[in-house]
Amino acid sequence: MPIPAHTLLIDSGNSWVKWRFRDAAGTLLRGSFAQSLPSPPAYPANAPLGSVNPRGLSGWTQLADLPSPPKQLLIAHVGASTLQPAMDEFAHTHWGITPQWIKASAEVPQLRNGYLEPTTLGVDRWLNMLAIRARCTSAFVIVSAGTAITLDVVDHTGEHLGGWIMPGLQAMQTQGQQRPAYVSWIAGISAFSAQSLGHNTPLYVTGGDAKAVLSQLPGLNVAAYEQPDCVLLGLEVLAENA
Repeated sequence: MPIPAHTLLIDSGNSWVKWRFRDAAGTLLRGSFAQSLPSPPAYPANAPLGSVNPRGLSGWTQLADLPSPPKQLLIAHVGASTLQPAMDEFAHTHWGITPQWIKASAEVPQLRNGYLEPTTLGVDRWLNMLAIRARCTSAFVIVSAGTAITLDVVDHTGEHLGGWIMPGLQAMQTQGQQRPAYVSWIAGISAFSAQSLGHNTPLYVTGGDAKAVLSQLPGLNVAAYEQPDCVLLGLEVLAENA
C-alpha cells in the first residue's frame, strides 16, 4: 500500500526509531537510528528539539534533512512521554505541521479492538494487527519479537480475541533465562495459538528477533511467515485512508 506523497511515518520503539518518507517526486526514503529521548526535567515543554540535551536527541535531528517538508506526520511511539513535546515543537518549527500521535482505537474497517478500554492496547500491537489484516482476510496470529515479545490473535471476521506481552529475548537472557529454551517456548505457544484457530491459520512474526523465533517453528505444523516493519506498514494503512 503506497504512502501518500509528502507523508512522514515514524515508528518510535523502545530501542530503535524507523521512518519512511515519500517526497514530492514520489521517491520513498527510509532510515533508522537508535532511540534517544529527552530526559526530564532538563527538557522544557516549549524548547525546540536539539536546544536542550543534544546528545540525547542526536538521532532525531536527521529528520531535518529531508529533501522536502512533510505535510503529514504520523508517529507511533511506545515508552517515555518526553518525546511528544520535543517532536511537536520540532515539526512546528521546521515544517509548520502538527504530528498525529497514533493510539489504538475501538475499530477501523475490517479490525475491531478486543480491549474494553481500546487505548490501553499498545499502539505497536494495534498497528501490527492492522498491517496484517490489510494483507490477510483469514484468522491470523501476529507475534512481535523485539524489546518485548507480544502476541495477538485475530479471527476471520477481524475481531481481536486478545493476546499477551512478555519480556524480550535479551531481557530474559539478562535475567538468567537460557535463550534457546525461551525462544523454543515462545515458538511453541505461538504455534499453539495459531493451531487453536483452525487448520493452516497463518502465524506472522515481526521484530528484530523474528528470525530466532521462526527458526524454532519448523516441525510445529504451522504456516509461519516473517513480516518486517509491521508498525510502519500499519501506519501506511492509516495514512492511505486518512
